Amino acid sequence: MADAAGNYVDESLIDNWADGATTAQKQAVIDRMEEQIEKITHDLFYAADFDIKLDGNGKNRLFLGLKPDILTVTSIKVLEVTLDSSWWTHDKNSVFLNLESASSYLAEKHWLLKQSQETVLFPRGYDNVHVVGTAGHSSCPKAIEQAAIIMCRDDNDPTLYTHYYRGQERLGDFSYSSDEKPLTGIREADLLLRLHIKRKALLRAL
Repeated sequence: MADAAGNYVDESLIDNWADGATTAQKQAVIDRMEEQIEKITHDLFYAADFDIKLDGNGKNRLFLGLKPDILTVTSIKVLEVTLDSSWWTHDKNSVFLNLESASSYLAEKHWLLKQSQETVLFPRGYDNVHVVGTAGHSSCPKAIEQAAIIMCRDDNDPTLYTHYYRGQERLGDFSYSSDEKPLTGIREADLLLRLHIKRKALLRAL
């Protein structure tokens, strides 16, 4: 049977599995910790495929509403017609008319005018824009990998790291007040995860 592996860590990076832990049990821990990381950070730290339909907005730029950043866009269809890839480009949040090839688009827009009076790239409509690509990260940051390792090790042995709660934190024989909101409640993991929380105010998940 293959070893347990997630998108950020595999079982070989966790050095304190309980004796007799099965591959399925290890996989469950890894999956649960990675899911928690993604929920906390509002991001994906690998390249995930997306295939979505959106309402056209009557403009030349369309925001996809993805939480992770757009990495690639491989296809855009409008009114079931595939747009020439030279007509459009993208940034981390949106797809938009490529101004360098706008003249080519305008020369070929006759097919669009037959179905819509709008001369924009994304005419108004319901689910009339179909976009395919990938979003997330091209590689996993070291901090995320380390946080996943800490969380898995802590799940196997909760005595290894500093646990804290809002309002109070204990370190050895000392305790003190803390107004910082815990993420995982594991100090060592939270210090790493806070660096990668996405503040994007867009809500579409993959």
